[in-house]
Amino acid sequence: MKIVNRILCIFVFIAAAATAVFAFLLFQKREQMLKGWSMMSSAIQKTAAALDVNSGTKLAADLTPGKLSHKQSLDNLQKDLDKLVAGSKAIIKQRDDLADTLIAAVAKVEVSTENPKALKDLAQTSAKQQAILRSTQQIRERNDRFLASYIATGTNVGVKGQSISGIKRSGAAAAYEQKIKNEIALKEARIRTCQAELAAIGSQVNVRFDKNQYASSAAKIRSAVVKQRQSFSKLESEKNAAQRQAKSAEARLKQVNLENAACKVKIQSLNTEMTRRERKYNPNKNQIIDDYIHDRTPLRTLYSKIRGKVLKVDREWGIVVINIGRKYNVRRPVEDKVLEDIVKFLKDRNMTVVRNASSKTPKAIGKIQINNVLDSYSVGNILGKWQITDVQEGDDVLFTDEDLDGFLPKDKKSAK
Repeated sequence: MKIVNRILCIFVFIAAAATAVFAFLLFQKREQMLKGWSMMSSAIQKTAAALDVNSGTKLAADLTPGKLSHKQSLDNLQKDLDKLVAGSKAIIKQRDDLADTLIAAVAKVEVSTENPKALKDLAQTSAKQQAILRSTQQIRERNDRFLASYIATGTNVGVKGQSISGIKRSGAAAAYEQKIKNEIALKEARIRTCQAELAAIGSQVNVRFDKNQYASSAAKIRSAVVKQRQSFSKLESEKNAAQRQAKSAEARLKQVNLENAACKVKIQSLNTEMTRRERKYNPNKNQIIDDYIHDRTPLRTLYSKIRGKVLKVDREWGIVVINIGRKYNVRRPVEDKVLEDIVKFLKDRNMTVVRNASSKTPKAIGKIQINNVLDSYSVGNILGKWQITDVQEGDDVLFTDEDLDGFLPKDKKSAK
């Protein structure tokens, strides 16, 4: 019995030792499992947070370390992990949809879409994206070159002020294209008009215009027009020669008229002097002398005493400025005193320009009509066929009998 008890005690001791060893091993295994659980929950939480970035999901808020703890029930843990699975599937679907949309988009812009699944493969997606970017850039550069050429064409037809960036705006391309069409239509209309004009000119010079042979037909018409112009130039030269001859004869006639006018001026001067002397030495001879004595001088006599000078000549406009204003004082001797009469100098009167009026050989230069009368000077225009180039500053201006006959009645002596 004693031996049996000893055996049982040994067996119990061995069992206790084995239990202690197994308990220690189980404790270590539990610690490892808890540490692994913590690492796994942390990894799940970080993964959820990474999936939340720019995806619109909130997985990290539902998968906190507390909810992933080993102390949670399996049902709650399963629900939280299902949210991670569902969110992951949604993000994967979004990636696949984006890849499919990108493949469809690049296919429409003629970018190669060989092996489209490579966009969904993590190992190949980066290289595939770079290839698509390069192809897209090449197509953009090609399109920009085309747009630059298109804009250059528009500029050539007269539609300016457009840029590549501007034409890419919404509606800009259609508006620009319409402008080009309008300008082309306008130029085509001008071309048709030009062709019609060339055909009309060709019919005048007996050359048929063929629009299918535009350059050669235009050259033939130009040659015919040059020949006709040369013929017209010859006729023009002959006409000019005839006009010069006529002008020479006209100048001669004018010179004769000027000489006649000068003679009239001289005669008028002599008549005036004779009248003055008759009134001085024979005051009772006639009624005109009596008028002077009673200070009732006839207007014709007063106007005949008006003398002025040419101040300025504008040959371009045919304008002559003289030094006679609105009122002109005529000084005349009466018996033993000198009287002054104020004569109103009015416009629309004709006067004669005379060179060397006080000399023995006065010369009529031209006739002017007074158009504007001011206080100290008046402005007139050259009349008829008289030449403004003959008038010079310093020439005399006066009223001849012919000028006075235009606006005053003849006096008694002139009437006789």
